[in-house]
Amino acid sequence: MSPKKLLACLTVVGILGAGGVAALFAVVLLFSSGLINISITWPGTETPLNSEALNLIQDAAVEALVAKSIGDEIMTSLLPSGTLILEDDFSDNRNEWFEYGPDDLGNEVAIRDGAYHLRNDPASQGDLWWFGWSEAQLLTDFDLYIQATQIGASGDNGMSVLFGMSDPGNFYEFAYSGDGFVMLGRYVEGEWEFIREWVTSAAIIRGNATNDVRLMIENGNLSASINGKQVMRRELPEYGGGFIGFGCFANNAPQAHCTFDNLEVREPADTAALLSNGLTFTAKSGLSAAPLLLPQIDLGMQEVADRILQARDELAAFTPPSELADYHRSVLDWATQLGTTAQNIASGDLSPKDARAAWNSLPAEPAPFSLNLTDQQSAAALENAQAKIDSAKTEALLALGQGDREAVRYLDAQLRAQNHLLSGVPWCNGDLQCLQTRQGLASAIQGASGYVAKVEDEPWRQGWLEAFLQEPEPSPLDGIYLASVQITCIGGDVVEHDRYLSRFTSNESFQFGVIGNKLYIGYVDQPLTIGPEGRAAGTWSENNEFGKAQADLNVQFTTAPGSDQVLVQGEQTFSFSETAEGGSSEMRCLHSFTAQKQGLGSPTTEETPTPEVPGPETPTPTVEPPTPTPSAPVQNFDGSYEGQGQISCPSAFYGGTVVAAFTLRGNQITDHETGATATVTWGSSGQASWTWTYNLGGSNIREEHSARFYVSGGETIVEGTVTASGFDPKGDCEGPYTGHRYAL
Repeated sequence: MSPKKLLACLTVVGILGAGGVAALFAVVLLFSSGLINISITWPGTETPLNSEALNLIQDAAVEALVAKSIGDEIMTSLLPSGTLILEDDFSDNRNEWFEYGPDDLGNEVAIRDGAYHLRNDPASQGDLWWFGWSEAQLLTDFDLYIQATQIGASGDNGMSVLFGMSDPGNFYEFAYSGDGFVMLGRYVEGEWEFIREWVTSAAIIRGNATNDVRLMIENGNLSASINGKQVMRRELPEYGGGFIGFGCFANNAPQAHCTFDNLEVREPADTAALLSNGLTFTAKSGLSAAPLLLPQIDLGMQEVADRILQARDELAAFTPPSELADYHRSVLDWATQLGTTAQNIASGDLSPKDARAAWNSLPAEPAPFSLNLTDQQSAAALENAQAKIDSAKTEALLALGQGDREAVRYLDAQLRAQNHLLSGVPWCNGDLQCLQTRQGLASAIQGASGYVAKVEDEPWRQGWLEAFLQEPEPSPLDGIYLASVQITCIGGDVVEHDRYLSRFTSNESFQFGVIGNKLYIGYVDQPLTIGPEGRAAGTWSENNEFGKAQADLNVQFTTAPGSDQVLVQGEQTFSFSETAEGGSSEMRCLHSFTAQKQGLGSPTTEETPTPEVPGPETPTPTVEPPTPTPSAPVQNFDGSYEGQGQISCPSAFYGGTVVAAFTLRGNQITDHETGATATVTWGSSGQASWTWTYNLGGSNIREEHSARFYVSGGETIVEGTVTASGFDPKGDCEGPYTGHRYAL
């Protein structure tokens, strides 16, 4: 040992003293360029979590998740993804396509050589446009993909997809030309009219080439893309569905030869989305980052591959601490798999079908893993995740308000990454606070994902966002709320009731926002002021397909004392003075609803507890204490539950399928919808009973529950019955329900 190194050791021992040497658990001397770094670990202490390494792994996971979501959208844009309606590889004529020729002039419409050929021969002096169709399937809403190829023709020849055809003189036509133009039009009784005249498009591969064409028609609207790039979006006048077909024409000379192959027609999928003028996404710094433009689909998958592989390379460049090794390996292996597949697709060697199959076979997220963490490290990891979730929820609300779909994509990836981390963090055996943090995180992620995953374009959001950015005086009510609606109608005509109620079958919930004691709600032009008593009210009139209506809205906000929990009850009454289509007048429909805050409430400041001063010892009681209320049985059933039941009521206007959701903690149970709480009385074998009472829309409701909790197949189940009074003036409502635990 050199004199410098020996002196350093002696100095440490001298500072500690002889007794201190025994207490020193470890002294690590690291020598670099003559400098000595000493790391001391004392007995009973634990190695802190390497948050820098944890964040690096998480950042890589988020980058890969964002890039994969872009890849998902690119793959969706290339091929339909809904239920298959019609498929044809043109190996035969099983779908009875129109065929003709070849005639003496060489004109031909025929299935041969595995494709549908349409050809105008140069010697022809007849029609310059030939088309063929099939009556195998009558289509209205659909998502169509076809490979169209121009063969040996002049640059301005055209290829077209026909749809909505009732006969050869009545149909719609989307067309593109070999020199880079697109158009939309229709024939009505043999007379042509443009819906959109010819316009240039850079998406077309020009000349003698194959182009992937996709048409999606839904609710009378057309979205058209070529090679994955949207080229047109138009409303179709008087569209009522029909047959499909294909056309081939020469604009300036009678010479054209086109083929069509690999047809797929599917139902429009909810997730289908055509790309607009370039796909953008926001970088990891969130809303403030500049978007990255992906101008072409073939370059788009290369961008996806580059982004994933860059994250993979950053991961591979460092060796994680042993406790994070499995997490590191999980993300690294997944990113490698994603990046390699994206690179193969970007090379262009795969057909669209093979590319979609390869991409769709990839795992949605990294593989499960187990972290080798101490209790202290687990607590730190959960605290790290909580901070990121809180940040993502706040930014997500801003992104939703702005309609920033790309920012939402990033924030959704952030939440998914935290969810993946949470699955690998071990339970903290000795830290009750750590257990509570984990339980809270599970519900926080689920609640955040509910509004991060989907952007809704609602007019009220813009007003709410503008008010939010002005930083008004904070209120405990501030936030975004999700309301569950129940609708009943009285008076008027039963037929009108049914027609009115059916309008809302897909709209049984809605969102609204509160900021600065102003209520922003979708069907009110101006925000409503929430008074000091927590009530907001408004009246307005409207004309709709059900007649002239006056609408009265009343909403009551209640903040539980000593809690940031907000209870919301409301009702909206539509009074129709005249009903449409000959129905009787004076129909009245009541929309009653309850709402829960989803996030972005006013920040709460935790008060520092006053230190307790020890007082005199409490004397030992001379009487036996009362027997405490039984807590949960040996099996721990704590957690959040959801399920549904079939409730019967005496009145026809009440009852039916209901959704149940509650959280159980020991012998305390809380209803998610109403916020009602109750004490559970436990029996043997998971038997439980409790009673909830609450006010709903001015009615006092009492629910008596008898249930059994048990574990089956690794899942915690609840089965019970409920008897409810107050819903129906004619008597009690009752029925069974079942549910399962979805979060701890």
